[in-house]
Amino acid sequence: MSTYTVFDFLQSSFQIAALLVQTSPNDMTFISFLTVFTFITTVMIRLFVYYHSGNELIFESVNISMAIWESNWHEQSPQIKSMMLLVMRRAQKPLCYTIGGFGVMSLQSVIAILKATYSYVSIIFRQ
Repeated sequence: MSTYTVFDFLQSSFQIAALLVQTSPNDMTFISFLTVFTFITTVMIRLFVYYHSGNELIFESVNISMAIWESNWHEQSPQIKSMMLLVMRRAQKPLCYTIGGFGVMSLQSVIAILKATYSYVSIIFRQ
């Protein structure tokens, strides 16, 4: 999945930037504006859904050890206690989806996509 997220990360930022560059206010009709606006909104919703689920995975995985701690673990057999301890120790490091080797899939990544989009648009309009 990490390879897919790298391509999705790059594709999303390029796609939004290309749409913003292609739309100039001088030659835009209402229908073309509506089409572009709908497409950009759809891309943003898709990004939010993907990266929000990655963000929720991080937050919920941290709560695993707390949920075990609050359970009746002290009333269990020694074997169960040791297994619960292993799970608690593993849950100290949050689970996360990664964007290849570049970073973690979270809402901060959506902000990075939008910053990259702004950078692409700025570079294109500067020349």
